Amino acid sequence: MLSKRLLLTLLVLVLALILAACGGADQPAPVEEAAPEEAAPEEAAPVEEAAPEEAAPEGEKVTLTIDSWRNDDIPIWQDVIIPAFNEQYPEI
Repeated sequence: MLSKRLLLTLLVLVLALILAACGGADQPAPVEEAAPEEAAPEEAAPVEEAAPEEAAPEGEKVTLTIDSWRNDDIPIWQDVIIPAFNEQYPEI
């Protein structure tokens, strides 16, 4: 049979592990949302497409590589998504 000192040490160790597992990480307090002010509804501004930061020189073909681990998606990529993308952006 185990000695009392060993049992006490194991008990303290188990309690320390339980307390460590129950302790949460420091999390910020949730931010309360302010009540919306009553104001006249604003009209939605038209959305403008952002210009690419760095475009390829005119006439230069660009290659886009798409990688996925889902083999089940291959038909939709080949038959739907990539052809639609190529219609919109024939230079890529």
